[in-house]
Amino acid sequence: MSAKKKLILIGICIGIIMIVFTVNVVRRMKDGNEGDKDGLVVNENVISRAEAYRLLSFLAYDKSERESLSFGITYADESMSDWYDSYVNAVWKMGLIEGSVNTSPKETLTYGECKSLIDQLILKYPRYQNIYAGLSFDFVKADDKIALTEFLELFEALLSVHPKEERRVKDKLLFVLGKEEVDNGSGRMVTDQGKYYYQNAKNYENQYEMLQPELSATEQEAVRKENEKTNSKNKQA
Repeated sequence: MSAKKKLILIGICIGIIMIVFTVNVVRRMKDGNEGDKDGLVVNENVISRAEAYRLLSFLAYDKSERESLSFGITYADESMSDWYDSYVNAVWKMGLIEGSVNTSPKETLTYGECKSLIDQLILKYPRYQNIYAGLSFDFVKADDKIALTEFLELFEALLSVHPKEERRVKDKLLFVLGKEEVDNGSGRMVTDQGKYYYQNAKNYENQYEMLQPELSATEQEAVRKENEKTNSKNKQA
């Protein structure tokens, strides 16, 4: 397979990631507690408080701004502290939550909690005051868990009215050329525009190829050899 064809294939694979993710969510909801055989497990179509805080923080701060904020939150239990601390601190600085955190950010976000966050956001930034109008869901069942897909719909709506010149979240098209392991064991994606660290990523290239029954035996063998060649190079890097 030529380099050009491989780039096109990888580009298509990136494009179907969201489709595969959606399929995994539906499969999980139907099959109960069965996990994905190749390691990707979608627990539920929900979002944790920490994950919601992380997204909302980007409405006001980029990474450097967030990490330079003075730390003002306190946890009811020190064991609550984790990777999300700077995001929790950021949404506190934004005025969305109290500085005394009594519930673990790992807990699943409910409709009521989500609405409380957005209501506070509207108070600080009136430009979001009509954000509820175009949503496909409501917040009536306050104690129920908000779906991940619904929160993402809400976040996209927030971005749509956020001034472009103030946006910290930007769309960027990258061609993934491969991956490499670094000294600390984490992964780093090699793209046409640089290298990016990542966590919990998964390569969907093989799954995409399995969906292509029209490939001849010769073409399938060529794909297999190309994958082996790429894997060999990654191990040597």
